[in-house]
Amino acid sequence: MMTQLPRKLLIAGMAALLAACGEDGGNGETDTQIDTGEEDVLEEDAAGEDAAEDVEGEELPEEPDPVWERFLEEREDYLVELGAPILYCVTQTDTTNPAFHGCMDWHSSVEGIGALLALTRATGDPAYEAAAELIITPDAIAAELAQLEAGGPEPSEVPYGYSWFMQLAIEREASGETDLVPLADIVSGELLVHVTNLTRTQIDGALMSDDYLNLSWEVLNLWKHATFRSDAAVTAQMVEYTRNEILPREHLCPVAWTIADLIDFFPPCLHRARLLLTVLPAEEAAAWAETGIPDGFTLRPIETPENLHAAGLNFSRSWDLLDLYEVTGDRSYRQMYVEHIEAHMAMPQYWRDDYLYAHWVPQFGVYAILRSYE
Repeated sequence: MMTQLPRKLLIAGMAALLAACGEDGGNGETDTQIDTGEEDVLEEDAAGEDAAEDVEGEELPEEPDPVWERFLEEREDYLVELGAPILYCVTQTDTTNPAFHGCMDWHSSVEGIGALLALTRATGDPAYEAAAELIITPDAIAAELAQLEAGGPEPSEVPYGYSWFMQLAIEREASGETDLVPLADIVSGELLVHVTNLTRTQIDGALMSDDYLNLSWEVLNLWKHATFRSDAAVTAQMVEYTRNEILPREHLCPVAWTIADLIDFFPPCLHRARLLLTVLPAEEAAAWAETGIPDGFTLRPIETPENLHAAGLNFSRSWDLLDLYEVTGDRSYRQMYVEHIEAHMAMPQYWRDDYLYAHWVPQFGVYAILRSYE
């Protein structure tokens, strides 16, 4: 079988043959002119190059991601499953607090009410908000306000429980209700005093705390609430605090250490990363991400929590993993986010079947899944 020559080689060979024939004619000239089509080829090549440049200048559509697409189809079902134990625990009378008396303690009840409001926003089902309304009645809220003015439910709720109250206050006001604003004003004020009065040693310890005293969680929620309320002064204050107090402490809590955080319900170094990526201006956040997020950083879900509190880690890790994806565009972080949620949803013994877990872990799960709606 004859091999077909490339068009340019064939044209060049024909031209050479014609030139040789002209020389054999004796005068080295020929009156015959052959249109080789070479100019057309060059024009086609140039057009092809222009087309390639046009393609390079366009943003190509994102390739399909089956893991993410599956999660988007399943996430509302997950929310409904998580909502059931929350609906149960918020109605219990586990403490003497006026409104937030279920879910074993004040902060878990606050988380629960906030989760119910968020579930209505995400699913469109008004039943969740209706259940919350039965608990945060005007009389109960007035009594909670009197309790806060008298010193709060208990000192241990600062900063952890008060940080969760910022989440609840945002959800409530976003739904058009302002009944929690007076409480939120007190709570945010006390949180701000707490943050700004920490000594350098206390900042070091709180930054690395993997439980109730975690500083990143406190600063993040102060910033979120101030931003939501258009409080430019507090918003700017939290940005400066993050820049001056959190950013320089890289040596205390690098992202790589997250792999070893297996004891309590927060991953402090991953929370710090989320704070930096969320609160700092975009250019500063991106600059930190270049060096602060290790190449090839990988985090696998916890298959068997070491203790009661560690059962919250899969969900709280996922909060932050999605931020890593949003800043870097690296799909591996989004996949890790999904893996952590799906892995824990597959272990109902650690979020549904036992009240020791069911009074708080589902709230962590709702918050995790809602990150995908944002």
